[in-house]
Amino acid sequence: MNSVYDLMQQMPLFQGLSFEHLMDIVEKVRFDFRKAASDEIIVYQGDPCTELIYIIRGRYTSLCETPDYKLKVKEVLEGPTLLEPYSLFGYDAVFTSTYRAVEELQYVVISKSYISSYLGNFEIFRLNYFNILSRRAQQLRNKARMPVGENTAEKIIYWALRQCEKPTGEKVFSIRMLDLATLLDETRLNISRLLNTWEKQGFLTLTRQTIEIPEFGRLIEAAKKN
Repeated sequence: MNSVYDLMQQMPLFQGLSFEHLMDIVEKVRFDFRKAASDEIIVYQGDPCTELIYIIRGRYTSLCETPDYKLKVKEVLEGPTLLEPYSLFGYDAVFTSTYRAVEELQYVVISKSYISSYLGNFEIFRLNYFNILSRRAQQLRNKARMPVGENTAEKIIYWALRQCEKPTGEKVFSIRMLDLATLLDETRLNISRLLNTWEKQGFLTLTRQTIEIPEFGRLIEAAKKN
């Protein structure tokens, strides 16, 4: 019970609840602790989101593919974090990305039924959930307001930022150079020249239809200086 209590104190949804309420939740809500081996899939993009997943510790990747498969965006992320709490309810309640463990991963699962039937009765829990959903909406609003960019470098950086959950860490974009140029209203030659320049400077690696960026934050800072 102590381990569950300690975990709840870390999770953003339970912040601010009293000890008595936390103990009551521990007794009535099932916390399903799981482990994922390296390279094991946690959930697939398009799977119904019927449970709340909290990554306790470990690195994992998120992979989001567009319906036409012209773009794939992979990010390397790290716990602790909640996986898509905004996908749990609504018209299209499915996971928007595939999540895979990079190394042994520890996580906990709470069924949606517990949230609907019991946890939602706690006002602080509801407020925490609303804050998470509001923050997500604000992030999407800020992305929508990002400038298109005045030059090729800015266009690529702002486009990439709109695709990612976080502006730092390892990113992999799978897209044809021609498709990227079309999206950015640029010539394929301009895109190719700049990406090859960044590759020579050590900011990324180009392979067939793939752009691998080991540290996105480093590329952003370099682009700002230039």
